[in-house]
Amino acid sequence: MLMTFSNVIACRKDWILRWFNNLVGAWFGGEFIVFSLAILIAVGVNKELAFQPPSFIFGRWINDTEWSDGVAWFIGLVQSAYGLTAFDAVIHLIEELPSPRKNGPRVLWLSIISGAASGGIFMIVCLFCIQNLESVLDPASGLPFVELVRQTVGPQGTIALFSIFVFNMLGQGVSITTTASRLTWGFARDGGLPFSTYLTHVDTYWNVPARALWVQGVIISLVGVLYFFTEAVVDAVVSVSTIALTISYALPIFAVVVFGMSDIPLGTFSLGRLRPVINWVGLIYCCVTTVFLLFPGSPSPSVVTMNWAIAVFGAMLLVAIVFWFTKGKRTYLRTDAALGEVFRAAQLEDLDSV
Repeated sequence: MLMTFSNVIACRKDWILRWFNNLVGAWFGGEFIVFSLAILIAVGVNKELAFQPPSFIFGRWINDTEWSDGVAWFIGLVQSAYGLTAFDAVIHLIEELPSPRKNGPRVLWLSIISGAASGGIFMIVCLFCIQNLESVLDPASGLPFVELVRQTVGPQGTIALFSIFVFNMLGQGVSITTTASRLTWGFARDGGLPFSTYLTHVDTYWNVPARALWVQGVIISLVGVLYFFTEAVVDAVVSVSTIALTISYALPIFAVVVFGMSDIPLGTFSLGRLRPVINWVGLIYCCVTTVFLLFPGSPSPSVVTMNWAIAVFGAMLLVAIVFWFTKGKRTYLRTDAALGEVFRAAQLEDLDSV
């Protein structure tokens, strides 16, 4: 709720949220450097610690599951895939972005490149610095990364580093709440949510869709309460975010593959002649990984080890289908605000073509 409250008051002045997000982004980049150097230096100067050989990082294969190596590899994609999701956040804020046709694709590409580069580098750093692999795979705290840092920089260093990290996580939560609220508001404006009329209200004093912010804040808080009852449900909710995002990326690719782009004007950026190949590769990747990301950790899971993401996703899908047939198909993209946005977009396209 603190993140929701911060978003409500920060939008009163345009520059507050903008500079806050810039600070959080710079802070996170600094943390990447601090964590990497701290782990590397700690292992390098401590005679009791040693770096793992390159053969361990680039040549060793470990499969402690009951699945075959191929299935285990696909299941292991969940974390790497999660690191390269959510680049669509800029689309949720596209109406508030200057020169969106140019800056939107630039932000998308920059997020993918920076995420892949920083994630790859940090993964290699962590693998080089692992001391006790068994303890990292089955940590007493339940958090493998915390155990890895504790093995290298010690308990006090771990507390110091993660104190900084926790504050940055709160800042990132504010940014995520911003993009999520704009998605909620935009979807409601287009008639795609229950109580759309209520959620589309924009507070004239705070200059923010406050109702959309508070409603999603309550829902997120209720999900957080589940953590006190069972960790499996929270893990499922986190896992399904990767699955749902992947499916949301696959849907427009599927539409382009099936119906083509004859009715879609090309912007500044284009894939050129490679577009059909890239679209098919992306679509196949999304379909294959989505199936495997729903797999449990073993062929014979228990109630605890079961991947409950499929249940969470199924519940979400059921709610969406029920809403669509009861109301959505009569309201989605049929509201006055939605029709106005379609008309405005058509006018902008005509101006660009002149």
